[in-house]
Amino acid sequence: MSDIDAQSLVYARANVARNALEGRIAVVTAEPEGSIFGPIEAEKEIQFDFTMCNPPFYASAEDIAQSAATKELGPNAVCTGAAVEMITSGGEGAFVARMIDNYAITEFVQGQTRRWAIAWSFGHDRLPDSLARLSSGPLQSLMPTRNTCRRSFTFARMNLLSRLEQVLNNIEGLSHSNMSPSEDRGSGGRPSSLLVSVARDTWSRAARRKKQRGSMDTSLDNDTSGLICSVKVLFDEEGREGSEIASLECTWIHGRERALFESFWGHICRKVGEVSG
Repeated sequence: MSDIDAQSLVYARANVARNALEGRIAVVTAEPEGSIFGPIEAEKEIQFDFTMCNPPFYASAEDIAQSAATKELGPNAVCTGAAVEMITSGGEGAFVARMIDNYAITEFVQGQTRRWAIAWSFGHDRLPDSLARLSSGPLQSLMPTRNTCRRSFTFARMNLLSRLEQVLNNIEGLSHSNMSPSEDRGSGGRPSSLLVSVARDTWSRAARRKKQRGSMDTSLDNDTSGLICSVKVLFDEEGREGSEIASLECTWIHGRERALFESFWGHICRKVGEVSG
């Protein structure tokens, strides 16, 4: 079990010891501003089947008072919950949003009836925008952050592919392989869709400085599995292979850290642009 309140942790550890359950229950301190699943994510040797919590419902003491004022009848019992148990920034909606960041929204339309559905995962597999996001409609503000990024460049598709491969080959620890069907190839039979994987950030200035100081963490984290994404080189909108406009499309496939994906995409776009200059 975990808690963010120091006094609650003292009582919890005392109860565990009093009942001789130290071998079955671990009491862990959680950070108030950290990941709600931080204590679980830090445990690399144990597979967890489920979690359970009693979430805080309110955003403030005023929120509690307003909720009580709207009820016709008074409470059946005295409230014994402490503020740390009942109040969190943003209320229960924000609390759940901190738990779920890997989700998809879809809609079902039957006649004049429109319904929406949300699916989520606590794993690290990511869906492309074509599956996770609705392209239009009233829920745009609730759509998940994009997992598919695209940028156009002012040179032909095969030139863009050559520049992409050059940039990827210069990233330490990165591997890439063809993921295209045989028909999805440019001139010369070269693949235009690549599956890219890398265990950690090795391209940023911060990572290079750490390597120079000898302080880079070289251990692999099997839980995060680093970053896996697809990178495609696309024709222009008219589909003309000889066009002087082509695009890169990068789709996040697997990984825990969005910042790592966004950093990689930014690096690729910047370096491809530099190579083309």
